[in-house]
Amino acid sequence: MINICEYYKNVYRTLKQFEDRILGEYRRSKLAEKEFYDARSNILQQQSERMRDIEGKIVKVKAFIDIAKTHTAKLVLPDDAQSFDSKQLSRLSVQIDTSSSNDIFASKLFTDATAQLMYLERERQSSSNLIQVQLERQNTSYEMKRKQGEDEINKRKEEVNRYLHSTDFTVFIRCLQNDRAVFNGQKPAGKLGSEQMGALSIGIVELPIPIPPGMDRIFSELSKGYCDPVKKCVFIPVQMAVDKGQVMVSEYENDSEHFMLMGIQSLILNVARYYGEEFGQIVFIDPIRFNASSLGCLSHIVAGSKESLIDIVPPTMEDVQRKINSIIMEMNFSESKRGDLFIRRKKKFLCVFQDFPQSYDGRLVAQIQQLCMNAERYGMFIILTHNRSSKNLISSDPFQRIKTIATNIMAEEGSFKISFENWEKRYIFTWYKAPDKLPSDISKIYIDERPVLDLSNDYKRRVGFGGIPMYKKGDRALVKIPYGVDTDGNIQ
Repeated sequence: MINICEYYKNVYRTLKQFEDRILGEYRRSKLAEKEFYDARSNILQQQSERMRDIEGKIVKVKAFIDIAKTHTAKLVLPDDAQSFDSKQLSRLSVQIDTSSSNDIFASKLFTDATAQLMYLERERQSSSNLIQVQLERQNTSYEMKRKQGEDEINKRKEEVNRYLHSTDFTVFIRCLQNDRAVFNGQKPAGKLGSEQMGALSIGIVELPIPIPPGMDRIFSELSKGYCDPVKKCVFIPVQMAVDKGQVMVSEYENDSEHFMLMGIQSLILNVARYYGEEFGQIVFIDPIRFNASSLGCLSHIVAGSKESLIDIVPPTMEDVQRKINSIIMEMNFSESKRGDLFIRRKKKFLCVFQDFPQSYDGRLVAQIQQLCMNAERYGMFIILTHNRSSKNLISSDPFQRIKTIATNIMAEEGSFKISFENWEKRYIFTWYKAPDKLPSDISKIYIDERPVLDLSNDYKRRVGFGGIPMYKKGDRALVKIPYGVDTDGNIQ
């Protein structure tokens, strides 16, 4: 048996590393972009402040030129520019004879103010040129970093692409395909492959999977529909080990009972199809309907004979009590040891208790709890269903205690969710579904080829007798001696 969850963990870790690297490159690219725009904004802001300062000075100088033109006709242009000095211009302006039209200080004011204007205009142009140089330098640096970031991201994506084409990922997806084909098939899939031996899948759970940005399409193609890039999840089969005793609790609501029952039918169908010889008779107890209607197409192979796959559904509460008593007695008997004497365990055991604990009295609840708490020891696979839509008049303490050691499936927000004993979260779960019609391979084995029972009462013919047993002194093995035949023809 291949543990698909271990496969999933390995794939998750690998893809998580790829995703972290790519996201790291994206973060670095975003940081470079932010730094670029911050630097650009800072340059433009400084330029704006510089230009406002120059424009303000130009306005003042032009005002002095206008004053000079008012009081002189001698407008002599300067030979060279002068740095801005408003105090100098102010001193000249206060010395002007405002009654004169050709004042010497006015002429001097015009020449000096014009020289300062030339200086300011050069400063304005120089500042404008400098800002262009700084912006171009920033653009060049940013483009270089952006290109490097894109190259790194493309390189990382190529690594992901190679991994998605690798043997590891291909085998992982093939395991998902094979599991669904085997355990969710409407038709028999032949013998189990090595990866399915010892396993029984009951449905699929949506587990998170890291999908690096920009790889949705190729991820969807290469995962063959077993990954959802939108939800960023992968559909993993929920496997149960058939050689290990365990408990499963399925809580449903009235509108989801049908889907749960089809899931349980699928589980039993796969037991019949692939592990029928390893399991003893399957017990299905339904204290609501008291018949096999909840088994769907499998109701055709319910019978009371030992050769049938599924035992007859107890028709009354008294029969339910007798059946549970017999199960406990059988489990205790199969576990008994004394010195070097050992009673070999019987076949694997599957039992379904519908509508627990509401439909059972306190004694039955305690007995079922006993079976559940010892399921691993007994090698029993026990399924409890619980209707969340109905009121529970029985103490819920045993039920809550059982849930702590069980695989828990719960109807919630229009879907089922599943959690295991060591899981912190619940994830969306979808049951595999049994077909509406009994598959031909099951019908052939459990109906067409079922041996005709010998219903005679002759002891030697029914049981056989190999002569007088030879005993010797010492410990003796326990012997189960047939003593009669019940109404269904079973030897007791």
